[in-house]
Amino acid sequence: MKNDKIEILSPTETRSAAGGVVETWTTTYTMWADVEQVSGNEGFSADMIVYNDVKSFTIYYNYGQNVTAKMRVKYRNDEYNITSISHERRLKTKIIAVRQDDE
Repeated sequence: MKNDKIEILSPTETRSAAGGVVETWTTTYTMWADVEQVSGNEGFSADMIVYNDVKSFTIYYNYGQNVTAKMRVKYRNDEYNITSISHERRLKTKIIAVRQDDE
């Protein structure tokens, strides 16, 4: 069941007014996906609380053939870095992605 809308974001480099390179993320695809919680935990790193949220996004049709690990998934206003992509069947792709928050 495709029950949640996600966006696949691609990095774009632009020049700032000062001439430096700035990386921005733009929406490449918007699609429906099955979203499953894989894991989540929180701990300390350098005296900061770090929260890891790992989700599995299963997408259908040909979109998955063009998704790369350099892209991100945006789900409910949170951005997830893609850690693995597997093409399970011809028209089905599973993306594992992690969101890491520092507080």
